[in-house]
Amino acid sequence: MDLDDTTIQEDSFEYDDRDILYATAGKEGGRPVVVFYPLGSSRRCLSLVEDEALERGLWLICCNRPGHGTSRPPAMPDTTAAAWQLDTAVEDVKHLLDELSIKRASLLFLCAGAPFALGFTSKYPERTGKMLGIASWVSPADCEESLGFFRFASSLPSFALDMFGGLWSLGQTVSKILPDPPTSFITSKLEECEKEQFHSDQGTRSKAEKLSIARSEISSGGHLDLAVLMASQEDLDLDLPNPHNLRLIHSQFDEIIPIEAARWFSKELGIGLVELPANSHTGCLLMLNPAIPHALNFL
Repeated sequence: MDLDDTTIQEDSFEYDDRDILYATAGKEGGRPVVVFYPLGSSRRCLSLVEDEALERGLWLICCNRPGHGTSRPPAMPDTTAAAWQLDTAVEDVKHLLDELSIKRASLLFLCAGAPFALGFTSKYPERTGKMLGIASWVSPADCEESLGFFRFASSLPSFALDMFGGLWSLGQTVSKILPDPPTSFITSKLEECEKEQFHSDQGTRSKAEKLSIARSEISSGGHLDLAVLMASQEDLDLDLPNPHNLRLIHSQFDEIIPIEAARWFSKELGIGLVELPANSHTGCLLMLNPAIPHALNFL
């Protein structure tokens, strides 16, 4: 199975001497939803949500972040790596909406897409509709409930974080070239109740096939996001969105972002948290609980 078997359409446009790569999927002309993807993926993460979007009349739009298949923007000497990575990513999405003549769109953010979605709504609240976060990233610089490893990483100087990020990015690139083992490694973290559903047919294709497509675009720039993920909300100058327009879904068994961190985040945002009792982090991103596709009706 490949992109030709999906509704995903890939394209690009040029802005500020950079090629911006993006994709759309679902019902063209439907309710626009910008998707902010997790680490290890790209614009092709739309394969994970494509069928659910078609059922609900959603038009999914996803832009590769800087360094993910796009030319790397120059780091300005008077700002931090996190600041220019976030700001450039936000501006890319804004100009993509301009390119598609879309004045306002809802936002769907998956794990590491969270700070970029919050960055967009902070800068362009008038262009933001409803927001839905699934297994959302929580800054370890802000939350003591985050995993100790991430808390440690958030305290590292920028050069050490860059070194770690470069090695991580290389590993991601190699894993995408290899055949089945990477998928097997990823799905080994699934709860037992999720594994059977992962390998069963879901509509026209299995979740395994969708995951393969979502991870098929090789990119060396994933480490550029790490500076953003390890920064605090204050460092990123994020404004909290209107709680009436936002919903969060998280698993009580999330092994990457503990449920305690998600509860802290929801309190910071002033909203309730939908807690799933029997799902893993990956299982949530793969929408292996029917409550997650149902939540897309909110957008």
